[in-house]
Amino acid sequence: MGSHSDQGLDLADGSFIAVFSCYQHAGATPPRKLIFESKLASGEKFEIPLAHNSIVAFSTDSNRRLKHKIVLDPSPQATENQWLGVTFRTSKTLVRFRDGHAFLPEGVHLTLADDEQKREFYRLRRRENNETDFVYPPLTYTISASDLMPPV
Repeated sequence: MGSHSDQGLDLADGSFIAVFSCYQHAGATPPRKLIFESKLASGEKFEIPLAHNSIVAFSTDSNRRLKHKIVLDPSPQATENQWLGVTFRTSKTLVRFRDGHAFLPEGVHLTLADDEQKREFYRLRRRENNETDFVYPPLTYTISASDLMPPV
């Protein structure tokens, strides 16, 4: 995946995004790193190694100002080492289910996006990845069918 901001549509204001990393072989040099770059023309970049049993946390404010990507070290010294990365986020939207249907907090039925809504959503995502002050308009659809599945 290329450089991106995590989708802020449902991130709680003032919260954090955290990436937990662990590897099959704990002692090996971390072959992955998290690279951040500014959305502004300055193009400022910095990187953080994703060490075994580490957590990298960054604020939703940082997510608005920066794009990031996880890259594998291409050096020949890097050994094969399976990686598990888990991302944690705090959602600000509590979806309620009634009669097997998903509803937003305002009582509006959450639906699966049609083709035009999907195109619009991806236009919004592109803007979010390039603009530091982007704010999503209210949306009553999702592009993920799993959002419509009641919990078990």
